[in-house]
Amino acid sequence: MVDLLSYIPYPKELREFIWNKTDYQTNPTASYFRSRHVEYIQMFEGKPLCRIFGFVSCTKKSRYKKDMLIQEVARYYDGHQYIGNVEVVGMGMRCPIYYGRERNRTYDHFEKRKGMWFFYPLYHMTDLNNFMKQNGFVNTGWEIYTKEAMIPFEYYIALWMKYPQIELLVKAGLGRFVKYLRYLDTSKKSLHEIFKIRQECVPLLQNKDFGLRELLVCRKTGWTDMEKIRARVGSDNIINQTLRYEWDSEIKDVMKREETKKYLNETMNMDIHGSDYVDYLRDLKKLGALSDQKALYPKNFMEAHVDAMKKIKGKQWERLQPGFDKAYKKHKKYIFDSEEYLIRPVKEVMELYLESEQLCHCVRNYAENVAAETTEIFFIRKKEEPDRPFYTLELKNKRIVQIRGSHNTDPDDQIKDFIGKWAGKYRLAYTGEQPNYRYY
Repeated sequence: MVDLLSYIPYPKELREFIWNKTDYQTNPTASYFRSRHVEYIQMFEGKPLCRIFGFVSCTKKSRYKKDMLIQEVARYYDGHQYIGNVEVVGMGMRCPIYYGRERNRTYDHFEKRKGMWFFYPLYHMTDLNNFMKQNGFVNTGWEIYTKEAMIPFEYYIALWMKYPQIELLVKAGLGRFVKYLRYLDTSKKSLHEIFKIRQECVPLLQNKDFGLRELLVCRKTGWTDMEKIRARVGSDNIINQTLRYEWDSEIKDVMKREETKKYLNETMNMDIHGSDYVDYLRDLKKLGALSDQKALYPKNFMEAHVDAMKKIKGKQWERLQPGFDKAYKKHKKYIFDSEEYLIRPVKEVMELYLESEQLCHCVRNYAENVAAETTEIFFIRKKEEPDRPFYTLELKNKRIVQIRGSHNTDPDDQIKDFIGKWAGKYRLAYTGEQPNYRYY
């Protein structure tokens, strides 16, 4: 049986490392009780053992190697943390100050293990590349996945040694799923069996947007349509978030119903977010129609949503629309397209609200400015999907101020090239850069 509380000799080079590679000499302001830590990784009983050593200076004036106080304060082995009477000589009461935080929360992806300690500042003594070569570890994927999956190095290697299927995942470019190992069947050898999905669903695994939630939906439904799966994930997330944060009890009651969940799963798609439905419910409450079953679950959601918005915001929209008409007439000369994209000015107030909802940014707040002609809003679309929001552009005094996509994302290089051609044709100022403010 492995005894991780027994004495293990200190690394011979530890004192030299602290003396030369840490701030032991260069930080004269460090107080007597100011502790720092060194992480050292070695093989122990066939697996990586991570050891944490705390050190402090003896006094501010005396900074010699012989005055260095070192104590081992923690060991991490095979996912377990060992803290205790590990080696309590040499420091007396002057023990390092260590903080009782979780060392790494993603341990919970494997086993519910709280109380992992976090040491700061921490110096890394082991050259991990050399460590891997010396111990013959190949095709582990640790360079990427200990960062991407946020798994401590020594624990990741222990898992890799325990589950050969991790190497299969890494080779297949699916190492990001290592952090969800407890959801996979590691006794199997083929990908569809490991992920517990149909063979037809395996290509979905290569999609970077395909994560744990998408996997669970795919596993349950057998769907192979990525957009349909993401829509289902989105609607489930909105239901959970609404139940958690919504203050209105009537809206929460509607979201709890099984028919609501069924409706969202059947109706929502990539153009209609679950959050749109929550906004629709708020509009129905203002209209006193929250108890109307036909209104709650309309056959054409977008038509019902627009109709509800018109009833509530009708007077405001009527007031602003003449300004929008004038602005559109003035700016329609800037309509432009390429083989893939097109750009046009906003035409109606309603369009601005729908753009805002479907791209999850707040360009609708620009309605007053558009009507007053103090700013100009343009819609960028894929040519094959002219009615589907893609990117939103703000133009002011013939200068392109900002271009934002879903959730305020910046445009990719293809969109920048398209806008560059558009700007060049109409002599609009465009640098390719944009300020930090967005459609908040």
